[in-house]
Amino acid sequence: NSDTHTNSRENNHISETEQESNLSVSSVPVTATDILEMIDYIASNIHVDENIYEYVGDLLTELRKLTKPPEPSAKYDASSLKNGILSYGPSTRAGLALIRAWRIKALLEWRDYMLPDDVKALAHDIIDHRIGLSYEALSEGITTHSVTAKVLENVKVA
Repeated sequence: NSDTHTNSRENNHISETEQESNLSVSSVPVTATDILEMIDYIASNIHVDENIYEYVGDLLTELRKLTKPPEPSAKYDASSLKNGILSYGPSTRAGLALIRAWRIKALLEWRDYMLPDDVKALAHDIIDHRIGLSYEALSEGITTHSVTAKVLENVKVA
């Protein structure tokens, strides 16, 4: 009977201690925004090689070139990129979004550096909705995904 009383007191003490520790942890509210800001801050310290910055610039430049007026007899298809296939290209913000997304990907994979494969893994998610197809390209069934894929295939990481 004495053992039961001792166990009961010990259990109460453990329970009270646990409640106190839970109170101290929960007394500092952390929002999802706080967590995202912390992840963004940590990711901003991921090393980005100069070659990656050049690659992003090259990708954006190649996509923007596709907004130039087409030749009068231009026929569009997914296998070739011709001027006029896009009505508008990606902005500078698209490049910033690419770098930021690649940094987060590296962080989530426990790396403090970026790999060329990071670029290809996320490029469609960042670029496809930031470019607009011309009416001619749409009429030929071209997709933004196929345009981005072809540019990724043509532009190499230095």
